[in-house]
This record gives sequence, C-alpha cells and structure tokens, in this order.
Amino acid sequence: MKSIIASISALLMTLVAMPAFAKAPVTVNAADLIGKVYGVADPGCSESECRREAQARFETLPEVEEGAEWLSSDNGFVLVYEGQSPEVEAMARYERGEVAGYGYIFYFPYEATQRNAANHEQCEFCSALLQELSDMGLTLGSDLETDSLFDVSGAFSGGDFHLALTEEVASETPGEDLPAGAIPADREGQFVLLISVVPTNAVPMTAANL
Repeated sequence: MKSIIASISALLMTLVAMPAFAKAPVTVNAADLIGKVYGVADPGCSESECRREAQARFETLPEVEEGAEWLSSDNGFVLVYEGQSPEVEAMARYERGEVAGYGYIFYFPYEATQRNAANHEQCEFCSALLQELSDMGLTLGSDLETDSLFDVSGAFSGGDFHLALTEEVASETPGEDLPAGAIPADREGQFVLLISVVPTNAVPMTAANL
C-alpha cells in the first residue's frame, strides 16, 4: 500500500511541476496577427487586461524578459494560421499601463537534408499572409536593399506593422566544387518570420524599431 501511495504522490508532484499548456490552439487570420496582442487581445486594452486575456485563453501568464512580456510554444502558446502551427513566440511591450508595441516570431527549423521542406512550409505561410494583407486593401512597401529574404512594412487603422523573413544558418559545410549560390546539403538552421506592430495609441515610432 505504501508503494502505491508513494507512486500516486510522485505522479501528482510531476503533474504539478509540468508547465501549463493551452486549452486548445487559437486559429488566427492576418487581421488577428497585426491587430491583436498574442492573437487574442485588443491592443487598446490595458496592460492588466491583456495579461488576463492571455491567461484565460492559454492558461499561462506571459514571462517577463528584456523589458517585454512573452508567450511561446514552450509554455503552451499555439497559434494556427492557414492550417499551420509553426513554433512561435509572441511579445508585448507596455508603457504607462498601455500597449506600446507587440509582435510575433515564427520559426521554421530544419535539419540537414530537410531544408526544402521547411522552405516550402514558410513559403506557404508567408505567401498566404502577404496575400491576405493585400486583400485587406493595405498598401505594402518593400525594402529592396535588405539582407532579409523579404522586408515589408505597411499601415492599417490600428497602427504600423513590419514583416521580415530571414534564414539563420546554424551549420553547413561549403564544398570547393559547390556552384555559386548553391545550398550545401548538410545545412542546418531555420527560417524566421518577424512580425512587429506599433499601435496608434503608442508613442510615435516606427514598427521597424521594435
């Protein structure tokens, strides 16, 4: 009997120690990604209201880091866009108790020989997002001199937004006989999509400064 009780106690302790996970993934569209904090909260809400909304929807509180609050896939934050749910982090900054900026970082990691699959996933995700923003009647401006795969900015009724896609290479072995511009077969890394927004109620600045 003692061994059973000990096993139950150990199981309960394990469950208590486990991180909270979202009740269910939250499905979002382009308007949600540029117009809502964490995909669910109105940026016109107060700091405490945004925090409560995040806790209610994802059963976890944002973590404070580098002057902002973050939710991530690691603690159960899951967003679904166009049927995809890539790894994601969401950020919110506050000033004087109001939302001063917010955004998302979507990750499409890949191991060696898997880059094409990750590239296809991010292409579908980003293409759908840019098309939907265009369908919303928003004017998108591109920075043609950027080192990013694409760098797009725009404005909507709720503020200014900035999108940038980059590729972070963790490791690769360039061969001497590799053609110019070719990708080494053993490349490992990730595609990273940054979405940052400055709401109209925030102090004047540009979304690119987030």
